[in-house]
Order: sequence, then C-alpha cells, then structure tokens
Amino acid sequence: MIMNHLKQVLILGANSDIGFAIAELLIQRGYNLTLAARELEVTRKRYIGFDANRITFSEFDALNYQNHGIWFNR
Repeated sequence: MIMNHLKQVLILGANSDIGFAIAELLIQRGYNLTLAARELEVTRKRYIGFDANRITFSEFDALNYQNHGIWFNR
C-alpha cells in the first residue's frame, strides 16, 4: 500500500457518527486516513465502501491510558 503521507489524518473514535462523517469528507478531499476505534472489526465493516488503499485501521481504546504509549510507538 502506497500512501501520500503529506495528506494523512488520524481519526480517533472512527466508529462514531461524527468520526464517520469526517472520514467521508476527508476521503473525498484526497486524504489518506488512519481510523482508530475500540472495535476493529466493526470499524472495518463500517468503512467497507471506502478505498482500502487509502485507509489503515488501528484498534485503540482511549480509556485504556496504560496502553497509550504502546499504541503511539507502534
């Protein structure tokens, strides 16, 4: 997967309605997305119609403070 890193956006809470709406807007404007949410498989299913070459998925639980550093350093 080749991505233009100059137009890369991270969306935390990608399963929320607002996260999804922002993702739709940004993908239309040519951005590549990293979508982070607690339930990774639910996220993948929700974004099934999006260009898979422009999206990466990551499992992230904002309430699990102990894993923030581990997640960030991946």
